[in-house]
Amino acid sequence: MMHPDATTHTNPASSDARATLRLHGLVPCGAWAPGRYASVSHLRDQCAFGLAYEVQADWRTRPHVVYAFVAGEAVLYVGETSAGMAARFAGYRYGNPLVSDTDNRVKLALTRTLQAGGSVAIWATQPQASLSLPDGTVLTVPASKPLEEVLIARIRPELNVKMLAV
Repeated sequence: MMHPDATTHTNPASSDARATLRLHGLVPCGAWAPGRYASVSHLRDQCAFGLAYEVQADWRTRPHVVYAFVAGEAVLYVGETSAGMAARFAGYRYGNPLVSDTDNRVKLALTRTLQAGGSVAIWATQPQASLSLPDGTVLTVPASKPLEEVLIARIRPELNVKMLAV
């Protein structure tokens, strides 16, 4: 069954998608910037410079994180990582050898935004949910994947190809 709010989407062009991020616990924790890192060979002619990210130290290795890349009022991309941002963001920094990989689409958009003089902020949260077992035990479990899907469905970021109904 579809969640009752699934048909109510935030459109970055007409409303504050950042408010949706805040409502769901995401906070600014870093930014993308031009860097000296080389791109994979098939992206080099499209990337005038490499990419670097600066993320608060306590966010770099947190597992089960939902993150968003925000340029101005627009949420460009929402993603999730179980390994931590430092490990996940290497794909955006360098690109991926597989031409059709999402990392390449995101890397190109980040590069173009920065090249045009824009900025790209990194927002994140580490969501958890409580699960009550029949014996009364309460488990705290990661909720990053479900939250990623909810945010993609509600905000509809331009770089997220998958649009999931929740």
